[in-house]
Amino acid sequence: GLVSKDTRTIPLRDLRSIRLHQPWPLSWLGVGTVIFSSDAAGDRDVVFERVGRVRRIIDRVRMCQHRPSLR
Repeated sequence: GLVSKDTRTIPLRDLRSIRLHQPWPLSWLGVGTVIFSSDAAGDRDVVFERVGRVRRIIDRVRMCQHRPSLR
């Protein structure tokens, strides 16, 4: 925002669910709201509103979750 900034982070290893909200007119355009959640206590949701190519983003996050870590 203009006055304040709120930043939230969920490490990939803690990500438990990805929810997608797409009203029907926006689903035709591939636009939606993505909600990333963890099982951790407290307010840990990370929300991206009005995201384009939303299914592609969800697929990429899932792919990164299953990729072996580079240690």
